[in-house]
This record gives sequence, structure tokens and C-alpha cells, in this order.
Amino acid sequence: MKKNLISSIIIAAAFIFAPTLHAQTAAKATLDKVAGKFSKAGGIEASFQATAFTGKKDNGTTTGTLQVKGTQFKLASEGMTTWFDGKTQWTMIEGSGEVNVSTPTEAERQRQNPYTFLNLYKSGYKLSQHEITYNEVKCREIRMTAQSNKADIQEMRIVLDNADNPVSVRMRRGKNQWIRIRVSNLQTGKNFSDKTFKFSKEDHPSIEVIDLR
Repeated sequence: MKKNLISSIIIAAAFIFAPTLHAQTAAKATLDKVAGKFSKAGGIEASFQATAFTGKKDNGTTTGTLQVKGTQFKLASEGMTTWFDGKTQWTMIEGSGEVNVSTPTEAERQRQNPYTFLNLYKSGYKLSQHEITYNEVKCREIRMTAQSNKADIQEMRIVLDNADNPVSVRMRRGKNQWIRIRVSNLQTGKNFSDKTFKFSKEDHPSIEVIDLR
């Protein structure tokens, strides 16, 4: 009797957890493919529209361009430009007359670069994959849910088009702080020099450099 009960529990558990494991495996396989694709893509350039939300409340939208090469990026948005060379970050706010130099934390870098999921998904997150309709086109959405409540990004949802390009990335911090980044005009194979991702005093001679490190 006891043996039969244990067998029944094992069978029931298999039915309960198998779909979850399959979803995890399928989602990871998709992200492995996307990560592999972009690791060979060279420099990446795209336009973006970023909107911050508290729950469903829209807290404002900004647009701009993003250039990425490996861990380096340059983000030029309305009124602000940020350069990150893999170690040091420069942030210049238009009209302030100064640029702030800092060493950002990993969490700060993750929040600024929508392509951070290319490495983030590999550990510390539960994954699932869903078929959705985005802008009237069938796409796949990968959902990443943090396994620890101490993770800076608690949830991420990546919408991929039929060419496995991310067209929308949503990130949640805390209970209801979201940022949605919509990506367009994606170009790969760009040949960026490392200077692209550094603030140039020569290009901005009147800007005061404030070192916050």
C-alpha cells in the first residue's frame, strides 16, 4: 500500500513539474540561440523608446539611440548621454555644463542596457516561453523571474520577433516599478572603436569633469 502511494506521488509530481521543466529548457534554448547570435553580431545599434511605470501609471517616456559592443555601451537620449567603456561610466546632462564620472554597480548597468538579459538569464532566474501577439504579429515572449527577492531585477520579459531580435524588453524592480524599452531600427555588424564608449574632453572642451569615484 505504502509502495503504491509513493509511486502515485512520483507519477503525479512528474505531471506537475514536467511542463515547468520543459518551459525552462525551451526558454533557455531560445536565449542561448539569441545570445550566440548577438555574440557574433559585432557592434549593435538601435533606436529605443523607454517608458517608466509604477504599476500601470505612466511616469514618462524618453527616446534615443543605443550603441553596444560587448559590455560597452553608449546611450544617447533626450537631454542626456551616457558612455560606459566596460569599467568607467560618464553621464552628461544637457545644459548642466558638466559630466559625472563613476564606476557603476552591476545592478546600475543592468538597468541601463536592455541587452543585459544576454548574460543575466544564465543563473538566478526561472525561465518560461510563451507565444504572444505583439503589434499584430506573432512573437515569442521569454519571461525571467528572479529566484531571490534580493535581485535588483525581479522580473524581465523579452519579446522576440521571428528573426529572434528583441523588440521589447520590460524590467521590474521591487513590487511594481517597471521600465519598458521598445527597440527599433536594429543594426548589427557595426564597427565601433573603443573611443565610441568613452567621454571625449576634446569633443566637449567646455564641459567640467566631476569625478565621483
